[in-house]
Amino acid sequence: MSSLKKAGFALLALAVFLLVFEGFFWLVGWPSLPQVEASKFEHSSVYWRDDPNQSAVARTHGERMFRKPPPPEVPFCEGEAARYESLSQRFGHSFEVNSDANGLRAPEHTVNKPDGVFRILLLGCSTTFGWGVADAASLPAQLETILKKSGYENVEVINGGQPGYSSFQGRRFYSEVAAQYEADLVFLGFLIQDSRKVAYSDLSQAILQDKATLLKQGLLYQSRLYQALKLALGSLALQSQSCMDDFGRPTEKCVYRVDEAHFLDNYRALRADIESNGAKVGHFSFPEEVADGHSRQHRFLQGKEAEFEELPFFDPSLQIEKETRVGEHYYGWDAPNPKIIMSEDDAGVPCSKLDEGLRRVDRGHANEAGLARIAQLFAQFLEQEALLP
Repeated sequence: MSSLKKAGFALLALAVFLLVFEGFFWLVGWPSLPQVEASKFEHSSVYWRDDPNQSAVARTHGERMFRKPPPPEVPFCEGEAARYESLSQRFGHSFEVNSDANGLRAPEHTVNKPDGVFRILLLGCSTTFGWGVADAASLPAQLETILKKSGYENVEVINGGQPGYSSFQGRRFYSEVAAQYEADLVFLGFLIQDSRKVAYSDLSQAILQDKATLLKQGLLYQSRLYQALKLALGSLALQSQSCMDDFGRPTEKCVYRVDEAHFLDNYRALRADIESNGAKVGHFSFPEEVADGHSRQHRFLQGKEAEFEELPFFDPSLQIEKETRVGEHYYGWDAPNPKIIMSEDDAGVPCSKLDEGLRRVDRGHANEAGLARIAQLFAQFLEQEALLP
């Protein structure tokens, strides 16, 4: 018998062996998927594409919300009543969002690229989307403005940021939505959400929620035998669990939303998809307020993969941290925790004062000034790397 026939029989025997075990697992119903309530998931609604055709939708910025104390019985001191009445105007907790028919945030661009236009697409999560700021203050919008003022009048920057997305959802989002915009240069900025620690990885969550459209990127996960092997290796969590203990501290059950191996797999799959559409790929690390933040491991992998594949890699983390250390406020917003305190006027008469109790909230997102600085550094990077037409 030839070696080729022997190999064929061996492969056939192996296939029969695996099919028998696959059938056995399906017959006994193991591993079975438990009924897990949506509230058990930290990202129970993460698998959406943003609402299409948004027009002046007011998005609530929960971290900036506050409650005005009731008016005091003792009259306000001079000027304090006006400060009290203007609290909601001075410290708003919503921001306006406009988008096109695909849910991509303004400034709006046509789906089909006009002749002579060079398009840059930034893919990422809420940091790229511009959570907490107006349309014109998002990173893509400010980058486009800077480039046009610098003479690149035919450059468009598409905002491919989707709040809550990791690279796991990014693969589907690019192939089903963002690829239509025919970008010439695409920067992969999935980082902050991928590196978060949660109870369930995105893959485990997709299996538990039976998200077949998301699992199509890993068909093996439809197999009970493969799931059983992954469970045995600890790569999947299919039992109800919590990332935090009763005191709110991380436990050993906390995992990356997208672990290092799947992070690289997703980036490579995205790059192959993007390059097949004729676009150039780069990596973009959205900076945290502190460069050595929770995303450092994924940020390191982003850089190493870019270095190995000789891709442009923009990471302004160190520069941004240097500037925040000397007093620049690039992250978070001032929000009040107001209360009424007793005081006296110049004549010694008792009156009430407003203590705004200002605090810094949502340091996970860059504010308008931070996004402006990142956009400025991004534009410089694009010019230095000769990535512009």
